[in-house]
Amino acid sequence: GDPYIFGRGGEEALALARQNIPFRVLSGLTSGLSALAGAGIPATMRGINKAVILATGHAAGTDDDIDWT
Repeated sequence: GDPYIFGRGGEEALALARQNIPFRVLSGLTSGLSALAGAGIPATMRGINKAVILATGHAAGTDDDIDWT
């Protein structure tokens, strides 16, 4: 998967950069998109939808829940 989608990739990259530790990020495809492609389902399609929302099911110990209203 993609380490920057619902992973700790960003936090880990910042921690390494702050310590001047060299690193590289290998990009991947998040299952939220690749599973759709594998099933032949377009994530977006002209005239049908124009956005994809990927949202985590929970926050990291904060009250940052998404207000869907």
